[in-house]
This record gives sequence, C-alpha cells and structure tokens, in this order.
Amino acid sequence: MAKDITTSFNAWSFNFTEADKATLQLTNNSVPINSIEITKPQLILGIGYRFQYRKIGFSPEVNFIATTDGKRNTLVSSAPFSLDPAAGLEMDYNRVLFFRLGVNQFQRLTNFGGQNVLSPRPSLGIGFKISALQIDYAFTDLASDNSAYSHIISLQLNLKKKKTGL
Repeated sequence: MAKDITTSFNAWSFNFTEADKATLQLTNNSVPINSIEITKPQLILGIGYRFQYRKIGFSPEVNFIATTDGKRNTLVSSAPFSLDPAAGLEMDYNRVLFFRLGVNQFQRLTNFGGQNVLSPRPSLGIGFKISALQIDYAFTDLASDNSAYSHIISLQLNLKKKKTGL
C-alpha cells in the first residue's frame, strides 16, 4: 500500500485574542501556532493469512512501514528511508467474537538509568459482529509523548445490496 504518494500539504492558521490565549493557558492547553505540515509518501508492505481450526480463526499479520521523510527513531533508520515493523494477531470465534493483539512503533529510548532500551507500543482489542453491525473496542497508545493510553470504540454498519432476480 502507498499512502500520500503525491505528498500532503496542510497549513494551520489561528487567530486568538489575548483573552482566548489566557483561557487556553489557564486550562492547561497549549496555544496553537500558525504552521505548515507536509506529509511525505509512506509505503507499507504487509502479509497476513487466515487459518481456521474448527470454529476458531487465527489471522496473523506482519507489516513493514517505510517512511520517506528522513531519519526517524525506528528499528531501521537512515537518511532517505526509515523502516518500522508492526505485527498483529486477530483470533475469532465463528467470525462473531474477535480478540486482537498488536505491537508497532518500536523506538529506542533512554530510561532513567541511562540505558538505551527498545520501547514498542502495544495494543489490544475485542470486537463483536451481529449480522451487518460490528462493534469494536481497542486499548492503545496513540503516539502521545507521555504514554497515555486511549480507549477507542468504533461502530460499523455494512450495507449490502439486495439481490434482484431477473
């Protein structure tokens, strides 16, 4: 998969009064600044396969995410490209109840003892599917600097075309 192959450009502009800025600071929010964000192309090479054992399905997946915006804090880091692996496993019961585990964003960090350690970002989730309705829950770190985990709940409704006989 290729993402942002033509490069995405975002420009942010904010107009706050001094009272607005004071309110943001009093509520422990940072005051946004005018900025430009450029998202360069990203290539994702992945492989996955579904195995079935009676009513239990297993779907392991491995991805290699190549970024083109220079050297990043990833397992393979270089000037033109950086490579970040990701892995996940989905287990299901009769394609109705789902359990998911994943890990991505392996980064090298310095801990309090001054040692260089590898820090991955894990995630886990469950899902339930009834006919065309699917409800999913995930517990993951959304790349925040202070490792605050988030609860993500999603709802999906699959609309199917009615078959017409001729």
